[in-house]
Amino acid sequence: MGFASDYAALEEKFKEQAEKDGDLYVPNIRLSGPVDFVFVAMEPSMRWASRSGDGAQRALDNGFKGFTYSFEDFILHYCIRTYLRRNGETYHVTDVSKGAMLVKHANVDRKTRFGRWCPLLKKELKLVAKPRAEIFAMGREARDFLDKSGISSVRIPHYSGQNAAERNRSVLGKKPEFELLAATLGCDAINRVARDVMAEAGFSDVLAKETTDRLAGGSRLTSSRKKLIFAYKTGFDKCS
Repeated sequence: MGFASDYAALEEKFKEQAEKDGDLYVPNIRLSGPVDFVFVAMEPSMRWASRSGDGAQRALDNGFKGFTYSFEDFILHYCIRTYLRRNGETYHVTDVSKGAMLVKHANVDRKTRFGRWCPLLKKELKLVAKPRAEIFAMGREARDFLDKSGISSVRIPHYSGQNAAERNRSVLGKKPEFELLAATLGCDAINRVARDVMAEAGFSDVLAKETTDRLAGGSRLTSSRKKLIFAYKTGFDKCS
């Protein structure tokens, strides 16, 4: 069996576990082979889905993948592609558990849920991570879980707006460096990356247009988002 078939078989196990948990499985962008960097968050949010289950399934049928909804999702992709990747290096973004849920439900029994998903995450990392791949934990809880599971990782902030305090801390004592970077940032570059990501994810034309329109209509590169970019760049610079 090759990588593609092995990954497809693993995705079926992800789907089975999500259904056992009573959640909707959200696939991530499919890979063509092992990668140089893996990013691990906690669980998919249902924010991307409309209020009805039919809407969520419609998005999936149109090619929706994890980490392709919010402006912050695409900030993450932008920062990886701009400040971390070199010479064709590849990356994968995933969650510990792959069943989408509302934020208010995510904290309920997370430790037990993560325990159920841990064997699958380890199989995923064994398959998709190159032998010397760098693993990044997105946020404190993801880092704590990986540590307890014996998985070495580098902690970076999660891009959730709830982590604004960490964004602010990232620029403490670094105001000149932050202002120098902030002056170079604009939405156009992030939107270009968003289009590339959607094409790689296999979005239908309908879903790609919906996403592009949403980003154009409500996304601004606020000071807080610029601090998030600065935090990612600073973290990635230490790894290069």
